[in-house]
Amino acid sequence: MARVSTVSSLPPLAVGGQSVDVSAAKPPRRTLARGSSRSRHAEERADSPQRKPLLHRRGAHSVDPGRRVTSGVSSSSAARRSSSSHAARPPSREPRRQQVSFDPPSAGYSPNHTSVEQSQRDTYRYVVQYGNNSPVIRQLMRQRQRWMPAPGDPGSSSGNTSYQDKQVKLKPSSAGPEINFLWTQYKAALFLNAMADSTPGLVVVLNEEKTIKLKQLTSKAHRTEDLPASMPVPLRAHNHFENSALLTTKAGIRESMVKLYLPLGRDPFGAVPLTFIVREGTADPQFALWRQAFDGFESEADHKIWLVKPGDRGNRGCGIKIYNTVEEIAARADSKQRVWAIQKYMERPFLIHKRKFDIRAYCLVLQEPAAGTLKAFCFRDAYLRTTSVQYTTKTFDKMVHLNNDAVQKNGEDYGKFESANKMSFEEFQRYLDEHHSKDKVNVRKRIVPQIQGLMADAIRAAGARGLNPRGIPNCFEIFGFDFMIDASYRVWLIECNANPCLDLCSAYLSRVIPTMLDQALMLTLDRMFPSGAPTTAMDFGGEAGTKWDLIFDSSQETTPPTISCSWVETLPQGVDVASCAPLLGRQIVCAKLKSKQRTSKKASQLENDDRDAEQSPAARLDSDRSQQSLNCDADAGRLRSRSGSPDVVSPAAKNTVSEANTAVSCAAPAPENDSEDEDETFPE
Repeated sequence: MARVSTVSSLPPLAVGGQSVDVSAAKPPRRTLARGSSRSRHAEERADSPQRKPLLHRRGAHSVDPGRRVTSGVSSSSAARRSSSSHAARPPSREPRRQQVSFDPPSAGYSPNHTSVEQSQRDTYRYVVQYGNNSPVIRQLMRQRQRWMPAPGDPGSSSGNTSYQDKQVKLKPSSAGPEINFLWTQYKAALFLNAMADSTPGLVVVLNEEKTIKLKQLTSKAHRTEDLPASMPVPLRAHNHFENSALLTTKAGIRESMVKLYLPLGRDPFGAVPLTFIVREGTADPQFALWRQAFDGFESEADHKIWLVKPGDRGNRGCGIKIYNTVEEIAARADSKQRVWAIQKYMERPFLIHKRKFDIRAYCLVLQEPAAGTLKAFCFRDAYLRTTSVQYTTKTFDKMVHLNNDAVQKNGEDYGKFESANKMSFEEFQRYLDEHHSKDKVNVRKRIVPQIQGLMADAIRAAGARGLNPRGIPNCFEIFGFDFMIDASYRVWLIECNANPCLDLCSAYLSRVIPTMLDQALMLTLDRMFPSGAPTTAMDFGGEAGTKWDLIFDSSQETTPPTISCSWVETLPQGVDVASCAPLLGRQIVCAKLKSKQRTSKKASQLENDDRDAEQSPAARLDSDRSQQSLNCDADAGRLRSRSGSPDVVSPAAKNTVSEANTAVSCAAPAPENDSEDEDETFPE
């Protein structure tokens, strides 16, 4: 006789003239050796509350959670239940509901339901793609009433699931329930098309860490009689926008910010690092413009370190190279046919204990139904990602320059200074108070407003270009923005990631990430499906009492738009925007360098005064003549700058600029923007 899992709501059976309560009879539990493969798989299945017991799952029938089942019971057992003591009860046609021991059934499910269709109408279905700590999402979905895993999710009993390989395979069937919510690492184009066209009959046939495949059920693929006569269109939601690449690729965010700032007379590279997008290798016109910028930075500021990274898609620091020669960068650009982003490196970043860091902050973007208002929120709790090695430009080792967790976790000193190389804003504030108290920097008042302003302008720029071009309803997305701070406490937007890392690698992140995700679902999914929303009261001061602070609302936009980063430099009047590309993002670097040189010049002058007291009159006279000559050169440079020319004149010791550089230099002011790109840490 086949054994079945615990069954509830069963009347006693008559066996040998006596009544026996089958629901009280539990099969003996088998003890698995710790560490055995079956024990390990059992532990992995613990995050799937609707998962059937192993014995039943391997039976001849796949059963969807929430459906009444009769499979798994032998014919002899069924015959006994139809004996005389149960003559008044309808025979075996009355289905029984299997009680899953992992979790109570979803709220809203009644044991009196008598049809699969009714059960499906009373519940919503989700599929969460494997990867990037997906159990966190499933756990949050299980806490929501009336939500259950759909076929294709590891929590569903349908299909062949391998927890070891992290894979779900199943054959498309029109009998399965529709998917109401699809959570994936990157956008699912077919699902978005079905949302836009209101097309029913979409199922998941493959769910893996790096791939999720969906299939549209049509009469061509299935016999017409297999399809329901009228398939209702379900309410659907997806955790990605159709055109999020406007933000999440290096080329996309660079072009979005340029198209926002230049028409407003602002230098886009006062917000993001100076970047050139090269698509045709060294033959690309952008490469020629980059070469002019390289020569200008080298001659005027002695800055010649650049990053070359994939300009289309890339994450976890993959593909990033650091160079300081034209020949190396040219070879990289010609190494393969793809989009490259050549970006100026920030050579004077703010350091923590002489180590480099960046900031990861979360941004939630949603659009109200019927292509309504586009809104963006910044989550209040961000964190710093530090390196484990002291900063230096004498080596281009990634352990020194890249803050990605995928890079740093391979280092010998990972976690030595901070837990998982992470710091909260509160810990950062304590460091500033102890080591930079004279600067009197308040993180929440000086750093966070810059982060929110850069975020808002990025969303403003992408929204204007069509983040959701077809106005598909019920789309939202959680972005991971990365920022860096330079030595003057100026914040720079480095990049935006579509699949931010959800690993709970430290105690701090174990609190921040689940809270961030849960409150994001409250503002999105719970409003789309209010009957399945949890009843949770909170008051953190943000949107609907959450920690999400509103930073952008398209309904409040003006024409022309008003940017949030008011500190970004303006372009000189009358500048030809088309010809000023080599100069954008350049003057700030040079200006800060000159300021630093003036400071060191004062210090050296004090030293010279001390030495003058010991010098002979003749030696002192020669020194004075030499200093007067340098001062004249510097004064001439300042006069040329004041006369209206946007050229950046090099210091006195380097005041010979080639005609080619001067020709290109007649462009625009620019921010000392430079930064190293830290790629997404996201996908597991």
